[in-house]
Amino acid sequence: MDKLPYVFFGAVTSITIWSTRRLNQRVQRIPVPRTSLLIQKSKERGDNVTDTFVMTLPPHIQNKTDSPVLLTNYVRSFYSSTLFEYLERPVLKNVFTVPEPVVETLPFQKGDQYLAFIVEERTDTEILLKWNCFGMWGSSWYAISPDHSQILFGTSWQLGSYQVKNQVHGDFSPSECCVNALSDFKNNPEHYSFSERIKECVSSIGFASSVSAHYLYSRFLLDAAMKKLCEEKK
Repeated sequence: MDKLPYVFFGAVTSITIWSTRRLNQRVQRIPVPRTSLLIQKSKERGDNVTDTFVMTLPPHIQNKTDSPVLLTNYVRSFYSSTLFEYLERPVLKNVFTVPEPVVETLPFQKGDQYLAFIVEERTDTEILLKWNCFGMWGSSWYAISPDHSQILFGTSWQLGSYQVKNQVHGDFSPSECCVNALSDFKNNPEHYSFSERIKECVSSIGFASSVSAHYLYSRFLLDAAMKKLCEEKK
């Protein structure tokens, strides 16, 4: 009986690792498309982190709908998915007092607003929404591939005054950031005092942790949107 808690903990850990790997296989992180609306706006604002995730649509959805219709349906599915509906929407509703339109009928044209998100730009294959809340600002980006085989979800955001170099193309690695932070703490290339080294190290690792959590949540959101979209297309 004394070993039962360890067995339970080991089983939960194994299931969590397996589930996360499956999610990472379904929802892959890719470089931000260089000609996308997302990369253009993130460069203009100098956002800290920009990322993009992609999923492949099932055959019964591919090439069955015009681009603008499929794109609108995808964004509607995103904001009406179970994960967003029960986790993020209640928080945003308590923060923003603007009228909440019915997401299932919202056209998501330029200027349309849903909670904290305002449509900033739109093409036949891309929708870019801007947001500003909790001391952060950035964009949420939704797109479909030209051949209708994939849906893409990306974000760019600025976290206060923290600066990260060379991240506008989405090449930020949380694990590499942590390794570099520990290396800088040990080697002290900037000749900081001990307290300054601790501050910089904790700041970098904290930032890396927040980005890692953001990556995981983005994967869950896109996966939930895909499930919702598939349900509506049955």
